[in-house]
Amino acid sequence: MTFPSEVERILNTPDRPQLNKRPFYPESDYQHVVLVILDGVSRRVYEAAEIPFIRELQNNGAYFSNCFTSFPTMTASAHSSINSGSYPETHAVGMATGGERVVLDNSIYLSAALKKAGLTSSCVADPTFKGAFSYLSVEYFGHSIPQTGAMARWSFETFKPSFLTVTFYATDTLSHAYGPGHRHVYAALTEVDKEVEKLVHCVRQVSDVEKTLFVIASDHGQVDSDIPVVSECRAFGEPGVDFVPNPGGRTITLNNPSDKQLQQWAAHDMTLKILSPTEVHLLGHHCAPNHHVVCLQEGYTWQKTHNVSIHGGLSTEERNVPLVLSGYGVRPGVYGQVAEGIDIAPTASALLGGQHLPSFQGRILSEALMWDNPLSADDLIEFRRKREAWLKAPKTATGFDTKALLLERRRLEHEYYKAVLQRSNNA
Repeated sequence: MTFPSEVERILNTPDRPQLNKRPFYPESDYQHVVLVILDGVSRRVYEAAEIPFIRELQNNGAYFSNCFTSFPTMTASAHSSINSGSYPETHAVGMATGGERVVLDNSIYLSAALKKAGLTSSCVADPTFKGAFSYLSVEYFGHSIPQTGAMARWSFETFKPSFLTVTFYATDTLSHAYGPGHRHVYAALTEVDKEVEKLVHCVRQVSDVEKTLFVIASDHGQVDSDIPVVSECRAFGEPGVDFVPNPGGRTITLNNPSDKQLQQWAAHDMTLKILSPTEVHLLGHHCAPNHHVVCLQEGYTWQKTHNVSIHGGLSTEERNVPLVLSGYGVRPGVYGQVAEGIDIAPTASALLGGQHLPSFQGRILSEALMWDNPLSADDLIEFRRKREAWLKAPKTATGFDTKALLLERRRLEHEYYKAVLQRSNNA
């Protein structure tokens, strides 16, 4: 393969400059982080799959049983959250909820945090990972499992990136076509497992596998949705004027609804929750003052399509996803602390020696690492616990001051960033 002269020069430089490299964990000495995203796989589906090699990584590593993806649970939005360590209010990929949307440049992504320290990143089959040194697309972003695996190995062998991310989309495609618990989905996961084993073997042949962290994650789950609601919703207003469905058909944005309309939506069996503008902001999404978001119960969708199952909503099945960290320095065990997809980027940057970006809203998953960490995330974890309690409460539940929770979230994120920055500067 022929590379442009500048790329060739960089690849042939034996010691690329480690600009401003200041590891959060100086003892870690990690050279690589490899992120594998199992698209469309919920925690429930993951735990039932026959994936012996990934299960070995899990058993030898840290498994977060309470990991949640960002809302809305759509691929482009959730992947952007994983890759940027931030919520949709920052990366601006989400729902149609009005309000000011500031689309930031590549400087908010993990690639930028690493680049500032002279580190490289490579991406296979994920168009939302912006600013990577190399990007490879495989048969419509990774629907071919063997091709995706082969490209991931080629990318690692060729570029030896500090951070490699690879997405296997076949599991999501098959879930849409047959349902999330279908045997074809589990067969695909078994094939992905084989490719992950080959990738780890590739790392072992090319680099020091003992200094590589392997992360297994997912962007969202899926739910069966057999009951269309478009006809019944016409009784509450005019589609396209009073309300509009969001991509995926699992949420509906209401434009300036009256109290009567809100009561009508809330009383219907299809409604899981109605999010006020404040509550949408609490979940990390921008929202205009006059917009609300209806989240549908499992089994409901805006209208029937060719898909058997879909995603995009707020149900636990869509939000609760697997997260595994495996490698040297990882403290094995099952962790019940609430983790999120946005925690992956700041954790990877901390271990590799990249910067902790001001735009990061996630936390470093320090409880799963063997090194002593004077930085506490207990308050942020406690906030997440309270947020999950609110989300799991019935739609008519009272007793939750969501405005206070929103202010608490923003304060804790700011304090956590300042603490990480101080710790990094003193490392």
